[in-house]
Amino acid sequence: MKIIVINGSPSGLKGVTALHVQYLAQQLPEHQFEVIEAARKIRQIERDASCFAAIVEQMSEADAILWAFPVYVMLVPAQLKRFIELLFERARWALAGKVTTCLSTSAHHYDHTTHDYMQGVCSDLGMTCVRGFSAGQQDLLTEQGRRDLLGFAAEFLLHASGETPVDAPVPPVEWRAPEGQSPLPAAVPKRPGRRIVVISDADPADHSLRRMIELFDRSVSIPVDRLELSELRVAGGCLGCMQCADDGRCRYRDEYAAAFDERVRTADVVIYAGAVRDRYLSARMKAFIDRYFSNGHRPVLANKLAGFLVSGPLQQLAPLREILEAHIEVGRCQRLGIVTDEHPDSDARLTSMARAAERWLEAPWYAPPTFRGHAAHKNFRDLVYEHKGLMSADHRYYRSHGMYDFPQRKLGQRLFMAFLLLLKRLPFLRRRMRHLMRSGHTRAYRRVLAA
Repeated sequence: MKIIVINGSPSGLKGVTALHVQYLAQQLPEHQFEVIEAARKIRQIERDASCFAAIVEQMSEADAILWAFPVYVMLVPAQLKRFIELLFERARWALAGKVTTCLSTSAHHYDHTTHDYMQGVCSDLGMTCVRGFSAGQQDLLTEQGRRDLLGFAAEFLLHASGETPVDAPVPPVEWRAPEGQSPLPAAVPKRPGRRIVVISDADPADHSLRRMIELFDRSVSIPVDRLELSELRVAGGCLGCMQCADDGRCRYRDEYAAAFDERVRTADVVIYAGAVRDRYLSARMKAFIDRYFSNGHRPVLANKLAGFLVSGPLQQLAPLREILEAHIEVGRCQRLGIVTDEHPDSDARLTSMARAAERWLEAPWYAPPTFRGHAAHKNFRDLVYEHKGLMSADHRYYRSHGMYDFPQRKLGQRLFMAFLLLLKRLPFLRRRMRHLMRSGHTRAYRRVLAA
């Protein structure tokens, strides 16, 4: 069987993801694996129409297609995202009917949203998608990890040969941009001292998104700094090279670092404004967000107010909403909200968002993180601690900010719980403790109410 591998790693054949594919090729010599470096060579593919056409032809002649990529900020890398956009722009139905699946490598941070996105994209391209395989970064180094990878490959090949049916495709997205919108109101006076930055990836044709940004700007009394990504010189998305791990300096020499440090980090409120492109925002926005990794796993935007303006059918894209909500919580920001133009009352929602931003800046308050924020913190905490020799900048930050909050370091609680375990070995004390637990665990709360 001829399997075309779309390598979505910016590291190309040197990356961990590519090594997983090489292992499959070694263990399955009866099958032909051909690798296309879609991420590393994205600039060439984007510029050279004949190069892109040759790739599409190569994919169309395959028996099966394997998308292989690392997970970058809850999605595929920006370079692979751009390749997917090119497929929709230039060869929408060229791959219809092809059986496909995904192989990702990551620290398991929102890898599920990445696979949900890819499954939807493949369905939109008319492909038959088999649920993918999410490998941990070091799984290939273990015997069990290698066994699991081969088991997944064997199951996928059964699907590709037609011996086993696949799941039903993801429902298509239906969307028509709003028309005939009401005139914009006059702008309210601005009060200096605070600043909102709106990071926009709006193209000239994104009339609805541009109107949303303009309405928000006119509705809020805080000065708005519009960071137009189309006007910012960003050399590319994150390369995963880890050169920033020591001092936070990216290997690129473009305008990203200055824009982020001088306009985003110094703002009081951060608004991301984007139009939906194949079940996410644009590859340009993804490249900007991926470059946040120059700050490692440090929540450098913590305690800011953050929100999204989205033009497109967000209600039909649960994985995208999950990513946007998580982006706010993982960054330890306060949620301002998400407003889309798919609602008839979107103008009212925008003005309400503006009022909410003003109220919050007058009297800031912080909602506790949900599972999204808590799980991300624990995942990154353990990751940084285990790799502190490589992630030295993260390690210094986590140590100085008290983010190494491992439970085994809470000595008093550990001793108390050990004492309780000893007491529970005595039957009469165990019965007494059960009785006390019915009311004792709320005693401290009742004291708060009585104060």
